Amino acid sequence: MVALLLALLLPAVQAARSSVRRASCQNKLRQVGLGLQQHEVLYKKLPQGTNLTDQRRRYQSWCVPILPFLEQSTEYESSELSFASGGYIFDPIAHPLIQKPNASFACPEDGRVFRSTPTLFSSRLAGLLSYLGNSGTDFRQQDGVLFAGSSIRFSQVVDGLSNTLLVGERPPSPGADFGWWYAGVGFQNHLPFEPKSAGCLDHTLGIRDLAFNHFVPSCDGRANFFHPPIVSDECNAGHYWSLHSGGANFVLCDGSVHFMAYSSDAIEKMATRGGGE
Repeated sequence: MVALLLALLLPAVQAARSSVRRASCQNKLRQVGLGLQQHEVLYKKLPQGTNLTDQRRRYQSWCVPILPFLEQSTEYESSELSFASGGYIFDPIAHPLIQKPNASFACPEDGRVFRSTPTLFSSRLAGLLSYLGNSGTDFRQQDGVLFAGSSIRFSQVVDGLSNTLLVGERPPSPGADFGWWYAGVGFQNHLPFEPKSAGCLDHTLGIRDLAFNHFVPSCDGRANFFHPPIVSDECNAGHYWSLHSGGANFVLCDGSVHFMAYSSDAIEKMATRGGGE
């Protein structure tokens, strides 16, 4: 009898815990969206998805400029000192934050994002993130709001703030080589004919991005879309997904957070800032 009761209760307990983690994940995503909104109000633009214009900050992610709006002024000032020193952004001595986790960008469904994680192919420690900025259709189109070298104002989001994705869920790749919160170059940095590609798939992502992976050549040229993953597949870094059941969380440009089902046909229309859909 006791065993039967435990068997009946266990799924309910697991479901309740999953619901709590999903709610926590949504709340964190809401705070990230608020931080981006405050940045846009103060500086009249969103941060660059990946910084390409400032040589000292080259490959810095959009996460760093919003740290002060997430009650992390100390971390932001530490980063500023690191950049002032002129050290290479991927040097953990010059930039210790590169390998430290940051709970503001960490969904509780994935324990890796709460610790310094060893990477499989690049053989280093990295601080990972669960949330990627929306670059639009893919890294070539740059028709979203956060992409390499971007400088988007909300007034340019002509589809409407409540109809346009700002940030969405995508866990780091299984080997932790893609999905770093502090800085990153992503899949496409090894394609010299794509000068605007740096940073895509580390902290920015298109809804139908193209994956080119020098670590896993089988990903090359694969057109991605929002769909359930095979969690162990490195190529899943090329599309939005989550460890929740049935879909993933997104925050829109108006700050609202929505759980989008994989079956949704609206997600691709919401990726562009001015598609007129």
